Amino acid sequence: MSLIHIEGFDAVTGTTIAGYAGLDMAFQAKKALANSPHSDTYTVDPDPLTEFAPASGRYDSGGALKLYFKQHTARRVNTEDGVATSYTGNTGTWTRMPISRQFDIESFILGFSYKKTVDGNSSNGIISVVDSSGDPLFILGVNSSKKLILYVPNHSSATYANVFEDGTTAPSGKQKNYLRTTYIGSIVGTGSTDVKTNDWQTIEIKCTVNSSKNYTFEVKMDDTVEISVGGASYSSNACDNIREIIMSPGIFSAGSDTQKTAFGTFYDDIYLLTTSGGFNNDYIGSTSRVQYLPVNATGNFQNFGIGAGSSVTGILRKIDNGTTFVSGIRPVSGVFDMTSIGTMTSVNGVRHFTQARWQTASGNMDFVQVTNGSGLEATGIVHAGSGINLDSTYTIRQEIQNYNPATNVAWTTSDINSLQVGVRSNAAS
Repeated sequence: MSLIHIEGFDAVTGTTIAGYAGLDMAFQAKKALANSPHSDTYTVDPDPLTEFAPASGRYDSGGALKLYFKQHTARRVNTEDGVATSYTGNTGTWTRMPISRQFDIESFILGFSYKKTVDGNSSNGIISVVDSSGDPLFILGVNSSKKLILYVPNHSSATYANVFEDGTTAPSGKQKNYLRTTYIGSIVGTGSTDVKTNDWQTIEIKCTVNSSKNYTFEVKMDDTVEISVGGASYSSNACDNIREIIMSPGIFSAGSDTQKTAFGTFYDDIYLLTTSGGFNNDYIGSTSRVQYLPVNATGNFQNFGIGAGSSVTGILRKIDNGTTFVSGIRPVSGVFDMTSIGTMTSVNGVRHFTQARWQTASGNMDFVQVTNGSGLEATGIVHAGSGINLDSTYTIRQEIQNYNPATNVAWTTSDINSLQVGVRSNAAS
């Protein structure tokens, strides 16, 4: 299948449009305290735990996702005698990001750009690949010595609920939103090079499937192999497919660790590909970049209008300003010009995405494009030419194209600079 997903976070400028990256925001805030029958408050508040673009990305023109690992102090006042007790600890966070399509576990590579703001004194998570239930195949992290570490759980209880732990509501709970170590087993590999502080690095994890539940792992940092784990059976690993990427700087802990140093982590330029097929089947490398190209003008053909407004009334939203919508009466179609690709020198793939729903009657939509002088459907690995069914709820709709359908070879920068993209729909509106 080759390239499965890319994300650069440039369009994600706040919680309200986190859906453009499909981000699950459930654990982007501090853990609520119990309160009853006592008076519980945070005297050192860990919020906010997430920062969106314009958090500075790896490249000047782009954004990034920033997740924090923070210190907190929680205070309990006994309602009977008025005695106050304070407890110190840490609060982490994690973000679940669904990929463009779910697939059965096969050999794949996950790559991303990463930056840590402070050298910590604890072992913390970085990223994990999980199935449709959130159960992890592996968890990559960094230890207190600044080296990469890899866990591959081999226990049937190493599930989402038992690994990604939000912690107790009691103020005395030292760790909240952390990575629980009870079932993930021992570290299977440790890197030899320090993870830098306040400097972007590219990390790539290659998982080779030798047979069912038997995997080989290789982890590169800036194109150098840091971890190599030979083929081994993980027969009790709970992960059954590949559906989401979870980013988390939470501490690896049983929950009782004392307060540790706080820091922030940045994520950018994520890609995931399978190693099958003849294109996009190996490491892309440390120069990889995911660039957002917003639509910026009317293209070759339009039969609907663009109108600004705050109400959600249309079938396509322009992400560049967050308030412009497109609406029309069936059938609607049209393409837009896009901003220039800039300084990128080669193109590994294109992701089309929008949030869409039907307004007054059911129907479907397709992404369309004008490339190399031809008007074509944007067919790819997600829908393979079939229509995208719409419903009454705004949902991320997307397509991944590994190569230019007009030429059947890799996209060129000139292809992208002249590309027009859009949608068509047979919904009533």
